[in-house]
Amino acid sequence: MRRLPIPGRGAVKCPAVAKMQDLSLTPIHHAAIRGKVRILKLLLKKGNPNLEKKDRKGRTALHHAVKKGHLEAVEVLLANGALVDAKNEASFTPLTFAVRDGKLEIVELLLGNGASVTPLCSLGGTPLHYAAMGGFVEIAKALLNKGAAAGRQDKRCWTALDYAVHGRHWDVVELLLEEGRRRRASSQPQPQDANGPLPAFVDDESVMSALHKGTEACPRTPMQVAAFFGLDNLMHRLFEEQGCHPDGHTLWKPPPLYLAVENGHEACVKLLVTHGADVDHRHGSTREMRLELAQLFGHAVYEQGLAGESSLECAMRLGRDAIAGILRKAGAKPPPDTPLSTAQTMFYDLCEAGFAAKVRSRLQEEGGNEDLVNVAGLRSRTPLHAAAQRGHLEVVKLLVDHGADMNAKTFFGSTAEKLAEKFDRSAVAAFLKKAREEATERAQATGGNSSAGATQEEPPVERDQSRRQTRAEEIWNDSDCPVSSQQILTFVR
Repeated sequence: MRRLPIPGRGAVKCPAVAKMQDLSLTPIHHAAIRGKVRILKLLLKKGNPNLEKKDRKGRTALHHAVKKGHLEAVEVLLANGALVDAKNEASFTPLTFAVRDGKLEIVELLLGNGASVTPLCSLGGTPLHYAAMGGFVEIAKALLNKGAAAGRQDKRCWTALDYAVHGRHWDVVELLLEEGRRRRASSQPQPQDANGPLPAFVDDESVMSALHKGTEACPRTPMQVAAFFGLDNLMHRLFEEQGCHPDGHTLWKPPPLYLAVENGHEACVKLLVTHGADVDHRHGSTREMRLELAQLFGHAVYEQGLAGESSLECAMRLGRDAIAGILRKAGAKPPPDTPLSTAQTMFYDLCEAGFAAKVRSRLQEEGGNEDLVNVAGLRSRTPLHAAAQRGHLEVVKLLVDHGADMNAKTFFGSTAEKLAEKFDRSAVAAFLKKAREEATERAQATGGNSSAGATQEEPPVERDQSRRQTRAEEIWNDSDCPVSSQQILTFVR
């Protein structure tokens, strides 16, 4: 039988070999790693093998036995007094390892031997966080039965429910919703003690339906779903029962407050602000997002160009005055100056928001000013690009009637018609195509040229550049892109 290596007696000291062989491991570690129960018992019988001795990563023999899934070895170590809540260098206990790896039998054994359900790892996560992350519903039940707190947030400000919804582990989601409702009911004050009526919380079936719908296209947290659909009653429940954070969000998606503002849900905005949401957070402003964009486009990206858009700027851009007032009252900072004049910016925003009556009024005031109609803003986007992408057909018709250039291209090479096709605005795309063809026919009939409809064959190099720019536009405007199409972006070669 091959002998186990014992430090000090024949241990390899060659640096090259030491990289392959962890010299911090003791015989008890090796036996636990391999699940050699007979050797474990022999070592324990011969004397004290120092069960709490840690390797270079802070792991005890119990950590190793749990991590490798050796149930019988875990039983032997626990029976001989191994510390059940020992922590490694990342503050992982044996229970955290067992939960993370979905080892139900070992989890039950550790809990039966008094393992704590509240230890925090270096990232602030509890075992319940890891159970929700992995979708291990039976393990989550075992932890909740031992008193695990479902509303604890990790350093990312995420709760167990956030991880379960983001990972689409619906059986765990149902369990956590039921547990949150039960605990709230048990702690609910009597009517005579209550300061006011409790909010009418949405039922589990409606919650599950909303969460399913809100995560179909891409992963979201429950608070993001509630903000997106304007479900303030669901928000109440997430705050009261699940302990969700008002700013909990994913790297690639805007925070709940921005979503509520963008979609015009005033009640949700008030609720988020009341619970301390960051009113000055700028979506798309993190260093990680800037690096992702630089890698994606192969451009050098100006730091100030990726400052992102705040919730207040979003409210002002979309003409949501009441919501902007709420944010200002909460202390939101005013937006910086924009490259366009105030009048041009307001007109562009009206077109993007689809306010046809206000657009018509402005055009009448300006007497069909083509400089206003064709003003090119950020990334060379005109009001026609903005209205076409949003699907505002009436606004598109007004702009075309007042001389909008249908061949104008964005920085990435997309016309308004291409943007309409990209975003499935079929009515807008059909109208622009027909208007362009009619303009071309008129130009041919008169022997002249029309900026709205005339086209000519591009040289191969320019055609290739146009193709690449169009593809870049498609990637940029994809729903999973970290910044929205309205944000200030500047690229240079």
